[in-house]
Amino acid sequence: MRKEIPSTTTFMINIILLLGFLCKYMKRKKQADIINGEDMIVRMFQRIWEERAFFRNAFQDKSQNSLSEYILEFYIKQEIEVLCRYLEVESLEEEMEYTIKQYSYGCLGHTIEWIQGKNDLSPEKMGYYQYRQMPDILKRAWSTDFSK
Repeated sequence: MRKEIPSTTTFMINIILLLGFLCKYMKRKKQADIINGEDMIVRMFQRIWEERAFFRNAFQDKSQNSLSEYILEFYIKQEIEVLCRYLEVESLEEEMEYTIKQYSYGCLGHTIEWIQGKNDLSPEKMGYYQYRQMPDILKRAWSTDFSK
């Protein structure tokens, strides 16, 4: 079966909207320096919930260049980078990379179901559960202050 390729216009609109959301999130993330990892994830879900109409529509696209694919790639890349930095290595062992991907796929899958209304968890519960499922080594890596 041939995958449907979205029009260039649809693709670019999705990318622009995602970048706008990520920029807004990253600006607010700087305010999170004094809070713990769980609170940061909860705040992320609160912001996603505020923009749920956009995400609900964007996650409808199941094509090869879908927004969910870009978000997944972005999160996996971020997790790998922070963990490599924390462990002071150039690349991760196969099992650790698998663990990161498993966690990332699960997080995105549950987030999409949540946005689509397939569960009635609050943003706070979503953040709590995703933080609890985060591998401990990632929790330690994300809580490390690399500026020192």
